[in-house]
Amino acid sequence: MKFAWSMATAALVALVASAYEEAKDAKMDAATFAKKAVCANMTEIKMGKIGMDKAESSQVRAFCERMVKDHTKALEDLKMACKDGKVACPTEQTKEGKEACEKCEKLKDAKNFDAKFMAMQVEGHEKALKLHQRGKELDNVQLRAYAELAIPVIQGHLKMAKKIKKDLEARTSR
Repeated sequence: MKFAWSMATAALVALVASAYEEAKDAKMDAATFAKKAVCANMTEIKMGKIGMDKAESSQVRAFCERMVKDHTKALEDLKMACKDGKVACPTEQTKEGKEACEKCEKLKDAKNFDAKFMAMQVEGHEKALKLHQRGKELDNVQLRAYAELAIPVIQGHLKMAKKIKKDLEARTSR
């Protein structure tokens, strides 16, 4: 059973990660970046709300509240950058983002939700960081500026997620 949950969690992480990934060789264009960044923010907002509802740990709940707050602001900033940069701003999640949220919904009743959720957050924020670092290469000035401003926030989220994940692992290994 533990193996099955590990596999399910791995599959979910892969789904979330795919929302952030881009081929390493091709130069990313503004529309692709906007689509992936919008989806990433929408996914984090939805997952944050799920986590606020389900998490047992006050540390995880606080992280989720921060995700909802920060990603809501990031989404608004991104929408403005798209408008100013004359790039169509997607209004819906990608298929991968929707699937990731559906998987997270199903995880709500899982044993050890907090640990599984935080593993997803570490992986997702690692991918988001890579996406935004690639966004610094964009020709679109507004989206490039958005990416540059988002990177320190994402790095902070990743650092928090790793610490919480490590803390949860230490508690369960006792």
